Parts: sequence; structure tokens; C-alpha cells
Amino acid sequence: MKTRIDYLKKVLRKNKLEAFLINNPSNFFYFTGVKLDTGFLLVTNSVVLVFVPDLLFAEAKCRIRNFLVVNLDKQEKIIEYVRRKHIKSLGVESSISINLWRQLKKELKGVNLILQNNISEQLRLRKDKKEIALIRKSACMAVKTWHHIKNWVKSGKEEWEIYNEITRFIIKQGKDWSIAFEPIVASGKKNTVFPHYRLRKRIVKKRDIVLVDFGCKYCGYRSDLTRMIFLGRIIKSHQSIYNLLGEARNRVLDKIRPGIECRILDNTAREVIKKGGYGKFFVHGLGHGVGIDVHELPYLNSRSKEVLTEGMVFTVEPGIYVPGVGGMRIEDMILVTKTGYEMLTEEKR
Repeated sequence: MKTRIDYLKKVLRKNKLEAFLINNPSNFFYFTGVKLDTGFLLVTNSVVLVFVPDLLFAEAKCRIRNFLVVNLDKQEKIIEYVRRKHIKSLGVESSISINLWRQLKKELKGVNLILQNNISEQLRLRKDKKEIALIRKSACMAVKTWHHIKNWVKSGKEEWEIYNEITRFIIKQGKDWSIAFEPIVASGKKNTVFPHYRLRKRIVKKRDIVLVDFGCKYCGYRSDLTRMIFLGRIIKSHQSIYNLLGEARNRVLDKIRPGIECRILDNTAREVIKKGGYGKFFVHGLGHGVGIDVHELPYLNSRSKEVLTEGMVFTVEPGIYVPGVGGMRIEDMILVTKTGYEMLTEEKR
């Protein structure tokens, strides 16, 4: 954690900031290694302070050993500390609440308050060896869950039963495991056209397509995987769409290596799908970063300015959603390596 803070301090000096206030829970976890319901991290060139309310003080004091933990209810407040240390430039994460931002503006007269977008998130872009190991384990469990669920699903099951079975299978792995997000289970021509379908009421029937999108969370790090289940013989239109998605994914994989712009990958998938006649039915970006959050930098879309570097982890998930026909998506997790990529959700034969 000390190395991460050192990198952050370099960024602050580069941006001419004397201090930086972190309140995003995921960024708090990244720098402290501890998940708390609420807490603030104040980073200066000389000291790092953790501010927590009385309710969490004992827990934070016990679990956070590298930084000074301050009780917000009984000790010096953040505003008082900034004043006493004569801090003149304070960066604040853009995730801060409107009320707190107004309070800081009101009470810190003379301090240059600067909303900072993605300072911490940019540092999180490139995963270190420990993070990669945790993400890889999470991704492997997602694949294991997929192998279980594809054999478990059959006609007569309701979508909510499949949802529950995915959740049960992941949670039973042990105390360090949980679901990364609420699984998506959509079946049939109607429900699968909604990329983030949530109702889970329909009974799965013979010849149905079933879309399952889920992930695992292991020691704070997540995975994300989407697969299609075909119950019975696949119809021609579904086979055509599925093959096209596979082609789009493979064309993207061929381009992944350090130095490639994320928008190029999105454009590549979009060109393949457009050429196949389904361009207007690919309604979301190609992918997103995965790590502490299930959606984080980099984002793979036509507006992305990110460039691939070694250590980035993201999804590649082309999708086609045709009303009256059905929706399909294939999603895998990718790690950028020194010369190319590793598919973290590859299904070993």
C-alpha cells in the first residue's frame, strides 16, 4: 500500500496539489487494503490520515496499521486539519457529495479546492502482480461456475432459480467469496433483447436461448463473464448471430497488445457486426475495466482516449439484440501482457 501512496504523491506534486481527499470506497480500499462503509483518506506530501466516524473507529484502528486513524466524532475534523496545516491547494475526488463539497467551499475560504476526476482510477488502471493473481482466481471461479450452470439449466426452470443457483454456487466456495454483482439471467426471444434484464420471472422452455451474465468477488477483486445457453437444436438466425459475435471477438483479440487505443478495439468489433447486417443492434460499448469495481477504467468505446498498457484488465463483450429474434452477448476478461494478451476466462479443454 505504501508504494501506491508514493505513486499518488508523485501525481499530486505533478498537479501542484498540497493534499488530496479520497472518499470513494473503492479508492479507499485500493490505498488502505480495507473496506469500510464510510471513511476519508487525506494524503499530503508528509502524512496520510484516515478519518472515520466513531462507529467505525475501533475497527479501522485495528485493521489499518500503516496510517494514522482519526475519530471524526471526537478528534480533529478534516476541515480543522486543513486549516491548521495552512494547506492552500486541496484536490477532492469528483465522487464527493454535493453537501460536503458545499461545506468545504464555505468553511475553507482561501483554499484552492479542485475537483479531480480519475486521479486514483488512473493509478488503478495498471494492475500489480498481487491484483492480477486475485483477479485471475476470481475469473477462474467464474469459468467454474459457468461449467456448473450450463449443465444445471434445463427447460422448466425459472429465471430466478438459475439466478439463485449461480449465487449459491459462488458463495459456497468459502468466506472470501461473493457475487461480483447481481447476476443477469434472461431467457427467450423477448427477455434477452434487454442487455441488463432484471425481472427473472419467466420459465425456460425447450429451444430457448438463455443469457447468463455474472461474476465472482474474491478478496475484494471481481470477475465478469457472459455466456449463452442453447436448449435443444439452435435455430439458424441464432446460430448466425452467435457466429458473428465470435468473429467480432476474435478480430478484436487479434489487435490486443500494448500501445493500441481502446477505441480501435470498439471500432473493430463494430465494423464486423455492421458488415454482418446487425450494426444498429450493437447498442453498448465493447467492454470495460474490471478489478476492485466491476466497471472501471479503461472503457472500450468509440470515445475512449485510453491506450492499452501491460497490466490492464478489461472485458471484451460484443452483443447483438434484435427485437423478435433475441439478444446474445459473449463476454470474456482480458489481461494485457508485455507482447499481447491473456484471456483470463478461457475455458480449458
